[in-house]
Amino acid sequence: SADREITGRLYGGDQEMRIAQEIILGMGGVMVLDAMGIKPTIWHMNEGHSVFLVLQRIQQLVQKAKLNFDEALEAVTANTIFTTHTPVPAGNDAFPLHIKEKYFQKYWESVGIRRHQFIELGSQVQPEGYEIFNLTILAFNLSRYRNAVSRLHGSVSQKLWQTVWPDLPSYEVPIRYITNGVHTASWVSRKNRDLYDKFLGKNWFEFQDDSQKWQEIDKIPDEEIWKTKLESKKKLINHIRERLTIQYERNKIGSLQMLRVKQHLKPDILTVGFARRFATYKRGTLIFRNPDRLKRLLNDPEQPLRLIFAGKAHPRDTGGQELIRQIYTYSLKPEFRGRILFVENYDMGLARDLVSGVDIWLNNPRRTQEASGTSGQKVGMNGGLNFSVLDGWWNEGYNGENGWAFGDKQNYESLEDWDSWDSEELYDILENDIIPLFYARNDQDLPADWIKMIKNSIRTVLPKFNTHRMIKDYTHILYLPANDLGVRYNQNNYQIAREVASWKNRIDQHWYDVQLEKFSDSGSENGYLLMNFGEKYQVKAGVRLGSLKPEEVKVQIFLVRNGEHLEEASDYEIFDMKFSGNGKKGLVNYQTVITPSDSGHYYYTVRVLPYHKQLPRDIELGIVKWYQK
Repeated sequence: SADREITGRLYGGDQEMRIAQEIILGMGGVMVLDAMGIKPTIWHMNEGHSVFLVLQRIQQLVQKAKLNFDEALEAVTANTIFTTHTPVPAGNDAFPLHIKEKYFQKYWESVGIRRHQFIELGSQVQPEGYEIFNLTILAFNLSRYRNAVSRLHGSVSQKLWQTVWPDLPSYEVPIRYITNGVHTASWVSRKNRDLYDKFLGKNWFEFQDDSQKWQEIDKIPDEEIWKTKLESKKKLINHIRERLTIQYERNKIGSLQMLRVKQHLKPDILTVGFARRFATYKRGTLIFRNPDRLKRLLNDPEQPLRLIFAGKAHPRDTGGQELIRQIYTYSLKPEFRGRILFVENYDMGLARDLVSGVDIWLNNPRRTQEASGTSGQKVGMNGGLNFSVLDGWWNEGYNGENGWAFGDKQNYESLEDWDSWDSEELYDILENDIIPLFYARNDQDLPADWIKMIKNSIRTVLPKFNTHRMIKDYTHILYLPANDLGVRYNQNNYQIAREVASWKNRIDQHWYDVQLEKFSDSGSENGYLLMNFGEKYQVKAGVRLGSLKPEEVKVQIFLVRNGEHLEEASDYEIFDMKFSGNGKKGLVNYQTVITPSDSGHYYYTVRVLPYHKQLPRDIELGIVKWYQK
């Protein structure tokens, strides 16, 4: 059938196939839930692919509850959450306007709005000047709770999508972050689970997100930690040998190559893993930039190194597929045979043995392009050490004693320069820090300092980067507030949703007339103040509100520490000003006393923003008037 042609293939097809799939997922998904009698009180969209579910819900309220489009939008978006998972363009679908018109003209006619009103919801103007329809922007506009998937990704997303809230500095853009975690029961190996049962108690799983509990990792004797790691490594090696035997036979590679694998892949040799998804931004071949130096590290007779690669590329990512081809070619070169391995048909079985068996997990994305990443979290839980660019979750997880970090944060003139610097630092840390530490032995023939890092890795990674903690965060930061707002907006025949929609239309009509006319203070010069802790500073402002009432706006002092520019502030405070009476010629007066939380140089200004007590946050509309001299 036509429907099955659309849903039968996940990847491939043109943009029309893509939008058809997303209509079935979003709008069709709502219809399926209705048919099953399931009525969610919270709707959580992951990426923009499912965003059309909001449009379907709006249409239902317009047709069944007789709300207009704006009212239905407020009712539906109140309990809608959107999670953005990547800054990479391939994960943020966008379409030419003619495709949107083809598939959605009947929709916007059915809900009583015009073409431009619909297009504005997802409009993105390209640098070349033409307009496209971006599903991520649509999802931001059709949700009231939004998050990224790590702290750094939150900051990156705020900058990337600032145009949706153009009057706000990027750090105020209403995108929260909740860092991803992994399912502990699925990814802690049986051998490590037995180890934790023995020394932490069989109920350790109940305290998996309790950092204090994981301080008890020091109870585990070093020899037990190392024994478990070597057993996990043996299991990984046996798995790889089985896979490579089949792989080499299929690819008609001689048995001599398998003998080299058996000769060179051993539990007592430092083993580095790089696996999962091969996307170009992950730079899977970075470690090959200096083949001679790599050759020396791999063939060192006293302290050798082994590299295991596994994973797949997106079917349409030719760049990622080329990385795999290059790695496979390297693995067959005489100087690298048996020392660099690429294992095909990556799956969860291989993944489990890799994350528990390798000594080091290598991850080298271009910084800020890895939204979170989770493979390294699985490694840390199993006593492996991460060696990664400070991106995604590792930007939060790394503490200097639980692994290694590389990759300078500064920008480079070219990608070539960037890769050169990062690869040299990678080699330096491997050669000077990681390899010597692994092979150093104490009187009991144990790598005591390495084991100390293993314990630090487990105690810092496992309790923080698990789904137990993650779901708690989603519940308290997003799900409960969204549920409460949805209940409020939808009760009493959508009374508050109607009220907020009407108020937003009023703001839209009259905001142009709002002007900050003046402000004064006790002792400023050009908006800069040297403030002392404990001292009080009075500030007054005059605002022209036009047709709006004082209770429909908030006037605020925006205080930036260390005299930083407004857009680059890292430390700021906001003080609400109080209405102090009407002045001459329609001027409305506000004043307040500010007391800084610390001494220092401050830059400050005054701003006015729309205010309604039923908004989830003051800055929700993203429109602000800032004082300008």
